[in-house]
Amino acid sequence: MAKKQGISYSADAGLIRGERAMRQAGGFVDAAKEFGEGFDRSSREMAKGLAARENKQAKIDAKVANSIRAMKGNVDVTGLTAADQKAVNTFLIEQKDIYAQAANLAATLKPGTPEYTAQVDIMNNVNNSFVSLKENLNSYELGQTQYTDSSKDFSKGNNIDNAEFKADVFTGKKSFKVGGGGNLLFSSPNGEVDFKDINMPFKKNYEAALELDNMYKAVYSSGGFDASQRNSFETKLRAMAASNPDAFKSVAADGLNSYADYKPSLVYVDDPAKQNEFIEEFIQNTLDGAATAAANGKQAKINNQKESARVNDYMTYANQIRNNGGGNPRIPMRNVTNQYLKPIGNNKYIVVDQGGTKILAFNGKELSIDEALKLSGYSNY
Repeated sequence: MAKKQGISYSADAGLIRGERAMRQAGGFVDAAKEFGEGFDRSSREMAKGLAARENKQAKIDAKVANSIRAMKGNVDVTGLTAADQKAVNTFLIEQKDIYAQAANLAATLKPGTPEYTAQVDIMNNVNNSFVSLKENLNSYELGQTQYTDSSKDFSKGNNIDNAEFKADVFTGKKSFKVGGGGNLLFSSPNGEVDFKDINMPFKKNYEAALELDNMYKAVYSSGGFDASQRNSFETKLRAMAASNPDAFKSVAADGLNSYADYKPSLVYVDDPAKQNEFIEEFIQNTLDGAATAAANGKQAKINNQKESARVNDYMTYANQIRNNGGGNPRIPMRNVTNQYLKPIGNNKYIVVDQGGTKILAFNGKELSIDEALKLSGYSNY
């Protein structure tokens, strides 16, 4: 039976040999010390890396902050309705978020690269939309003021459907939404309409009415409307229509001229596709009115000639009375000169204006020349 080996407490020869060999090679390596020194070195490197990263992040944050400060997103919405304020604020929040994301990304990119330029373009577009929004809101506010101040002057010739739409827009009854470019968009039966494309209703055109009135008066005074005069009249009308067709709509719808009946042309005034029909009908109505004016002018000339002849005859008769001792029939009255009187009886007299425009009884009753001559006993009348 083999003898059981006991535990030996003597030095391990292998370890001793290893120790000797290590010392001969250059000295003893303290593992704990080496680990500690390595840990310190790693900590310093880590701290340096973290500091560099924090410095880089600080530079990025500074770039972002500068970009955010350059963002032109301060928009005053206090004068808007609640619905419009919500539309503006929603747009601002969305666009500011887009801007911030682009600013953050641009801060990490090298300036001049396509990627960097693309992010800068995004930020510029957002800024431009903010500037455009401010301008559009200012125009909208100004338009509301102008609409309120001018509403009584707007012509009834405006398209009735458009007039209702514009009234809702400019009085704030119709809300808008904000488009990507900062434009104010209003819903209409024909789709969304940009506020920039909404014109103020046109006003009553008194200038066109006055020009037409003068044309009619010229025809009335001449008393003639032959083919040449008609062509000249029509040429002027077509020139006016080409310059401003809305002027004719005002004359017709607002009743600014009484020489012609423009009701037939009004059936076309609200249909944009029938504008040519409206112009043609208006011109025909005007030409008919001019022909009537010429005929009336001609008849007025004839009547004036007859009236003048009657007055001249009466002047002769009045002079005969004066020459025969019937008193002086010539008297001053107000600011009218060359007036004559003739005794009727009971101390009443007839006053005759030399121009033949008016004959009054001396007691204030207005008379026609025939009535006056009959009362005077002038037998030829």
